[in-house]
Amino acid sequence: FSFGLVVLSTRQFLWALGVSSVAAIVVFAGISGDIGFPIKTLYGRTILLLVFLLTLGRCVALSMYVSGLRTSLTKKNKALWESHKQIEELASHDELTSVANRRSLMIFLLAEKTRADRTGSKLCVAIFDLDHFKSVNDKFGHLVGDKALKEFAATTCSVLRETDQFGRLGGEEFLLVLPFTSLDGAMIPLERIRTAVNEKAWNQLHDGLTLTVSVGVSEYRKSETIEQLLERADSALYTPKLGGRNRIVTAA
Repeated sequence: FSFGLVVLSTRQFLWALGVSSVAAIVVFAGISGDIGFPIKTLYGRTILLLVFLLTLGRCVALSMYVSGLRTSLTKKNKALWESHKQIEELASHDELTSVANRRSLMIFLLAEKTRADRTGSKLCVAIFDLDHFKSVNDKFGHLVGDKALKEFAATTCSVLRETDQFGRLGGEEFLLVLPFTSLDGAMIPLERIRTAVNEKAWNQLHDGLTLTVSVGVSEYRKSETIEQLLERADSALYTPKLGGRNRIVTAA
């Protein structure tokens, strides 16, 4: 029963009590001589048996109580762990699109920058801007705009590599971090994303809705700051925004 305090369930405790009680009855009834006490009468043996069973029952009741506390604690710990996981999810992911938020992106980018400085590996960043997105909100409403943002994020994530980190900077701007990737190598997944967005049937969200994306991409230069890296990608993004859109432009 001491072992059962940390192992047995309530049902198992009841089974143990039943088996122990039956065994005790058999032992007490089957022994004709003294059994530790100078009790020879049937009345005395019966009293002794009842005391034994009551003591055993009390031990079982205490064990069941502790087992209940253990079960309750396990459930509360599980609920606490799930709450903690949800809090972490909210702290690191964008609430609308479920991709990484700005804070999480910057933490990841800083780690990759440190790796690139230490090992000399390549690193690229790409900033995405949904073309004419303000007109989407004005024409179709913010509810359709929110659905479009979620669909864009889902479409992009579906064609990413496992090593890449994609998230929302804010509004209709998103950031993609591409570790171990040169500027030429980055053009392959970026073109895949641009094509997927361009060819997606956006009118399924709302009649008349179309959506394209412009991208500015820059390759990390050793010892430059994260701000400088992002600023070069953002500057490259202005080229397609000013002329043509639905394009990918690399930073000078």
